[in-house]
Amino acid sequence: PIVSTEWLQAHLTDPQVRVICTGTRDDYDRAHIPGARFVDHMDTVGGDHRLLPPDALAKALAKAGAADGTRIVLYGDRPMERGWLYMTLAAIGHSGDVSMLDGGIRLWQDEKRPISNTAPAAVAGPLTVKPAPDVVVDAPWVRKRLESPTTKVLDVRTTQEWNGGHLPGATLILWQDLYADRQTLKFKSPAEIRALLAAAGVAPNQ
Repeated sequence: PIVSTEWLQAHLTDPQVRVICTGTRDDYDRAHIPGARFVDHMDTVGGDHRLLPPDALAKALAKAGAADGTRIVLYGDRPMERGWLYMTLAAIGHSGDVSMLDGGIRLWQDEKRPISNTAPAAVAGPLTVKPAPDVVVDAPWVRKRLESPTTKVLDVRTTQEWNGGHLPGATLILWQDLYADRQTLKFKSPAEIRALLAAAGVAPNQ
């Protein structure tokens, strides 16, 4: 679920809440939410830009604070990288443990909430890899389901990339359309996001 800045400030000292920031290291070093640890999305991919194997992925995410039995809150000012980081946690079976912060560091600072420029010590989980079938799929999997009524393909690339070619039956969804305010990274309401997905052809059973 999405959590508010107010909720997160109230839980900054809760040992069961882990805050992970992604984006650029320079921005993190300049100002971040107290207790947040940084992870570069490149730390989760191999040389061919494919996701690391599950055990290596769990190790990289555990170093950033993710652990079994905790609520993991993600934030960062690069929405595509934040979405990628969510996917990495989902790929090792922890999607239900993850929340997105409603807003970025700009909103946090605008609201006069505490900030830090000191990185907390690295930790080491444990973060257990759990089964997560069909979170990350390959081309044959998609090809087999292009005409399936239970599968909907969403293309989240740029309009320019979309215009250069896309999968049959796919619908373009721009990350910018998920936000009510692109500067502070405040999300639209759940009802508005559901309406956006419905307009893209996403059905409840897909």
